[in-house]
Amino acid sequence: MSDPVSEPLSPAGLDRKETMLDELCAAVRETHRARRRRRRFVAAGGSFCLILALAWLGWSVSVIPSDGGMIAKVPITDRHSHEVLTVPRPSIIRVATDPTVLERYRARSTAVVERIDDRILLNTLASIGRPAGLIRYGGRIRLTAAVTDVELSVRQ
Repeated sequence: MSDPVSEPLSPAGLDRKETMLDELCAAVRETHRARRRRRRFVAAGGSFCLILALAWLGWSVSVIPSDGGMIAKVPITDRHSHEVLTVPRPSIIRVATDPTVLERYRARSTAVVERIDDRILLNTLASIGRPAGLIRYGGRIRLTAAVTDVELSVRQ
């Protein structure tokens, strides 16, 4: 910008400075006026479009409920006949859920759980060709060999 300790301008420089300031002020005023005009134009155009849209909606929606349970302010006619058609009034239908639907479609398990002791478990595993032993530690029980189809397929 300018140095705070500058030399004074000559009379021609002072005149030029004043002329530049006047031109700048005029340009700022003109820019302000142009922006104000543009804002007013946009606001007026938007208001006009809104009024047109509301008027179009008001004239195009000309159907109102009448006392007879039908909707028809403007008669609707079929172009092949001169009979006036009316549109039934929309109705509200309450859809209720059947409280027994969950019970009727619930999956029923056919599996039966039978508790057996350790000896019967080991004898049954040996009889199907999957012998194993039991290991007890820390309140847990583990089999010493893979006995399920999933375990056997993973180990192969």
